[in-house]
Amino acid sequence: MKKIIYLFIATSLFISCSVDNNEMLDKQENLKYELATENSNLGSYKGVFTTNNSEYRAIVDINLPLTQLSKQATSVYPIASITLNTGETFVAKATARVENGLDITNLEFISEDLSFTFVVNADGSNPVVSNVVFRDLESAILIAKHSSRAPITPITGTYVCVACNDHPSLNNTSTQTFNMVFSVPDGVGTVTTQAVLGSTVFNGTGNQDTCVVNGTYTDCNIDGSFTAGGAPITWDAYHLFDNQPSGANDCSSVGGVWHWETFSYGTITGSLVSDNTCLTTLYTEDFQTFTGAGFAPTPTAGQLDSDIIIASGFSGTLTYGGTQTSGDFARGSSAGGVTTGGIYAFDIGSGNIALGVQPGGSDFTPGTFDFKIENTTGMNFTNVIFSSNIYVNNDEDRGNTYSLTYSNDGVTYNTITASEFTTTEVQDALGFQLKFGYFNRTFPITLNAGDFLYLRINGDDALGAGARDEFAFDQIIVQAY
Repeated sequence: MKKIIYLFIATSLFISCSVDNNEMLDKQENLKYELATENSNLGSYKGVFTTNNSEYRAIVDINLPLTQLSKQATSVYPIASITLNTGETFVAKATARVENGLDITNLEFISEDLSFTFVVNADGSNPVVSNVVFRDLESAILIAKHSSRAPITPITGTYVCVACNDHPSLNNTSTQTFNMVFSVPDGVGTVTTQAVLGSTVFNGTGNQDTCVVNGTYTDCNIDGSFTAGGAPITWDAYHLFDNQPSGANDCSSVGGVWHWETFSYGTITGSLVSDNTCLTTLYTEDFQTFTGAGFAPTPTAGQLDSDIIIASGFSGTLTYGGTQTSGDFARGSSAGGVTTGGIYAFDIGSGNIALGVQPGGSDFTPGTFDFKIENTTGMNFTNVIFSSNIYVNNDEDRGNTYSLTYSNDGVTYNTITASEFTTTEVQDALGFQLKFGYFNRTFPITLNAGDFLYLRINGDDALGAGARDEFAFDQIIVQAY
């Protein structure tokens, strides 16, 4: 019996050691493969794809394999795949084999649905994909060399305009492609972008920096630009991703704002967002149905829900669940240029409605807009991201200051970092302009299922004297993780 036990133990140890040795050999082979392809035309390339009409977008993976030990090209033909944001995958096969250490020119990939031409230098630099066609639609691919030592993170997404100013290639109901390729998984690095405007694809550049670790997530700032119509389109956003080892909770999400100072259509603005997200949305409000008709707990057409939104600093008081449908709390609709203090539904351009305020001597100086948001998701969170666009009609020689604060009890409020700003004192004649985008205003808070989150926009006088500018708050989004 002892011999049987000893034999069992010895066999188990042998199997265990064999498994460990196999895992070690696999890691060694993978490392050899990575080193062999690092400065080679062979290996892996990753990136993003879009059709020129924004109907389809995808993650791209192009694999030019080599034999790990001999460093020679295999008899296997290179393979490319695109995985749409809907989850469908399409594969194309190269029409020829490739050799290690040589420039690759005009390598054709072909399948029933997808075809394109691939070019890359002998050392793997400057990969370019052209002549892309997917389901008979003209398309584009943006790629870079990928390895575990220099990983590439491709992200697909879309953008939409908020203030479109009747531009023929934009409207505020349809989305267009906005894809990104990150050169580093975290920390400081470059970002390349692929965006569709109308039926033209534009590539751009950007940077990632100011990364902050919040538990199992990392939150970074990203910004960049590309040129269209002879004028730069600039964007600012956050990049939030899971910083744990790869697994079921992997995620990488982007959200932000963009603006375009056009020559013929004025300032056009909008938002951008990735297809995948690490965030859970708690609340959104675009104020499109607001007509400046006041606040009520059961709002009728044109009113705001006082169970969620209230205001202070005006003649009269309004508490959560209260009603105010006249006077300072209900000044109606306007395109700006008003003189009476109070709350308005301002049309900030092209029918885009925002929550507006005209401060006065006894109105909103100081004052607040308050939000009471319930966590109805059934999940617990430790961080919140607040997003909003702020427009200013700088029609008077006075500047006002604004800031964001938050609370978990509606009594004690904390200032959100980098949320304070002061508007320009000297007036202009430009009408409502996007002055501040509150994207990536992240703050820590314990927000369990059923808890309430209290957010406050604070305003007051700061510079100059006399009459005050007009202000409008739009596209409010509250998300958590």
